[in-house]
Amino acid sequence: MARPGKKGSNPGGSLSTQEVATILGLSHPTLLKLLKEKKIPEPQVHGNARQWNSSDVKHAQLVVQRLQSSGELRARGRS
Repeated sequence: MARPGKKGSNPGGSLSTQEVATILGLSHPTLLKLLKEKKIPEPQVHGNARQWNSSDVKHAQLVVQRLQSSGELRARGRS
């Protein structure tokens, strides 16, 4: 189950960007970079917070796997 975000709310069980980065095995800055480069589609934004649903996370997982397979992205913890 997802933990509440900084403001203490978790509408509809959505996840924060930090939580999604952890699930994907990425650092938070790396996930933000992939979003900025439009390699991963932006999830819904409410106010100034991204809210990731399970479909967003699954899609992001596929993209990360593809980027790792092609060598564009290293797996976290590997040198």
